[in-house]
Amino acid sequence: LGRTGIGEREEPVRFAGRDRSRHCYIIGATGTGKSTLILNMVLQDIRDGAGVCVLDPHGDLYSELVRAVPSSRAADVIPIDLADAERAIGLNLLESHGTTARQQVSFAINEILSMFWMLYASIPEAMGPAFEQYMRNTLMVLAQNSRGPGTVADVVPFYEDSVFRSRWLESCTNPVPVSFFQRLAQKTTGEAGFQNMGPYITNKLNRFVGSDFVRPIIGQSRSTLDFRECMDQGKVLLVNLNKGVLGDVECRLVGMLLLAKVFSAALERASQPTANRRVFHLYVDEAQNFLTPIVGSI
Repeated sequence: LGRTGIGEREEPVRFAGRDRSRHCYIIGATGTGKSTLILNMVLQDIRDGAGVCVLDPHGDLYSELVRAVPSSRAADVIPIDLADAERAIGLNLLESHGTTARQQVSFAINEILSMFWMLYASIPEAMGPAFEQYMRNTLMVLAQNSRGPGTVADVVPFYEDSVFRSRWLESCTNPVPVSFFQRLAQKTTGEAGFQNMGPYITNKLNRFVGSDFVRPIIGQSRSTLDFRECMDQGKVLLVNLNKGVLGDVECRLVGMLLLAKVFSAALERASQPTANRRVFHLYVDEAQNFLTPIVGSI
């Protein structure tokens, strides 16, 4: 990073691997070189053969990295521009597999709820216990279903289309949310009735489902990338969140989804001995825009 001391006592200041495992937070005013420092750190990791994931909300860092990747690592690079609707990456937190499927679903639902709490933190009246109760049960129906995993985008038609809702409830493999909707929610009338709760839930998602850029990302039942495989194989995952095209709130949602997928993949590696885990570094520019409890867990 630099040098310290005077004359013969001058020594280089290095950021060692052991220190990096305890994480790094770069703070500085605009124009002082934060992104340049990240650029150089990422390129050093790439040259060293490490796996890397970079989330860039603006695209400048992304563009520089795409141009600067050495030819020896070109085959490992996975560039993703979220403004490219023709090649939309699929991100579905509700998909699960293996012996830990139930734990994966529980983690995903808690994380999705945290995202919406963060996105609407400035509007306290937009959230509340009723939203969490209805949203949690809806996500459980969509995640634990013999039809395959639903998506966050399916929440809107779940409340607007009774036939669509019935099909998902009939094929749900978890009796708890089915009982909630059939015995309680759909029979409740008045202000807390199902007909009134529908718009209260869907108005939090219409902005994303109505976006030509975000809908293809959150509407695919299977995620495009296997993030665990990316980690194990040391891939270089470069993501341009393109806030200027997606919009600020939309960019935050997709960034949070990506962080959740990366963290879920990291948790899956817990069964591997530490010595067998390939080094994988995560860089998030302007990380304050994507803060959920998951960042503390990471």
